[in-house]
Amino acid sequence: MTNFTFLLPLLWTLSRVRLTLCRFHSVTVQAGGHVTLSCANLSKLPSHVSWSKLADGGNVGCISTMTSSESRAVLCDEGQGDKYNMTSNGTDIFLDVQEVNLLDAGVYICGQFTDEFKGIFGVTYLQVEGKSIIEYDQ
Repeated sequence: MTNFTFLLPLLWTLSRVRLTLCRFHSVTVQAGGHVTLSCANLSKLPSHVSWSKLADGGNVGCISTMTSSESRAVLCDEGQGDKYNMTSNGTDIFLDVQEVNLLDAGVYICGQFTDEFKGIFGVTYLQVEGKSIIEYDQ
């Protein structure tokens, strides 16, 4: 059932954008660890690239973005500064995820998103194993 939970919104989202030699990956990480997601930068020109996560209902939530693969990444939510770090070496785009917890599991999308063109370069399913310890302020 879990596979269908992610598969249907993913297919709906992918139907709305252009797939350009899109690569699919599956990564497993232990809760509390860190992971680096990667995708090939398939854009021939300097362009706006980003990492996003597929949310409930098929919506895509931006994590981090770069105006080009040579520029400095900007987090979409500044409150996540210690959690995510997006980098590029020109040919690949990376997203480091620190202190992974069970809520980080899901589908991550790497691609180029502009008004003129929306293309997905890579899709990664992140599976998190183990117990996640989340502290709550009381």
